[in-house]
Amino acid sequence: MNEGTCRWEWRSFAPSPGDFAGIVAMQGEAPAVSHEVYVLSSLSPDNVKVRDRSLDVKTMVSVHPTGLQQWCPTLKAAFPLDDAALRTACQAWRIAPLPGSRSSCTLDEFLRDVVGSQPTLRAVAVDKQRTRISGHECPGEHVRLAVGGAVWESVAFEHDDPLK
Repeated sequence: MNEGTCRWEWRSFAPSPGDFAGIVAMQGEAPAVSHEVYVLSSLSPDNVKVRDRSLDVKTMVSVHPTGLQQWCPTLKAAFPLDDAALRTACQAWRIAPLPGSRSSCTLDEFLRDVVGSQPTLRAVAVDKQRTRISGHECPGEHVRLAVGGAVWESVAFEHDDPLK
């Protein structure tokens, strides 16, 4: 388990490409491309995703009165996953631990046997183009998302201080 520093995040989405183009043009950085799978739970707001053959889990800690969300990275584990990593994912999804113990779980087994066996979970493929940005001393990102044939954009900023 790899715990990280909790941080406050603000994120906005727009359904049409180009809505945030001015922000990104000011930064001048080339986007990084990734293909990810988000595992959504109808029981939890926590963030569970597969990126670069690793499982990342972020847990929502609280919501500030201004709407900022505080997230804490709770796991980054490479596939094949061990039983402890699977238990962490189950906790994030708010489901009971899976029966039995596994010494390892490949990505294919994870998607088929773990995610596919749970009616409250859904795997969603997301293609991203992410550009790092910053503003008012806060690191951020501009993301162009392709999900199920639809293209969205997002701008986000994060900091460990909610007042930054």
